[in-house]
Amino acid sequence: ALDDADVTGVNFSNYSRDALMRKLARTEEPEAAKITPTMQTKKAVMDEPAPSRCVLLKHLYDVNAINEPGWQKELELDVKEECEEKYGHVVHIAIPPGSTDGEIYVKFDRVQGGENAIKGLQGRLFAGNHITAQYVVDAVYNMNFPKASSL
Repeated sequence: ALDDADVTGVNFSNYSRDALMRKLARTEEPEAAKITPTMQTKKAVMDEPAPSRCVLLKHLYDVNAINEPGWQKELELDVKEECEEKYGHVVHIAIPPGSTDGEIYVKFDRVQGGENAIKGLQGRLFAGNHITAQYVVDAVYNMNFPKASSL
């Protein structure tokens, strides 16, 4: 017998069992063309980062190449002036300690400032490097820089 409890018989997968039942009933196999469109309509969903007033800029400096004292404050001031002139009011800016990717975090007063900064700085050349700009969620920014949470 070919029932489910029979362990000595033929082991069928769901597809094999369905194919056998169709042959015994003398019905046609489902056409691949009818099945394929439903499979093709499913597309991978990529999450786009939501615009934020907080932005992470990478590759603005090389820690190993900078030796002068006070370079961090000077760079923060330069980036803040550039951002305020072109993108929006900056309420906080910081270079994280121990950064190896040339990172600077910038927090604007409005989301529009963050959007403008991403559009204007992504891929731009600075000191011979291409800047990478990405949004940072406010909560993550505030965890990294607690003093900026009230801004």
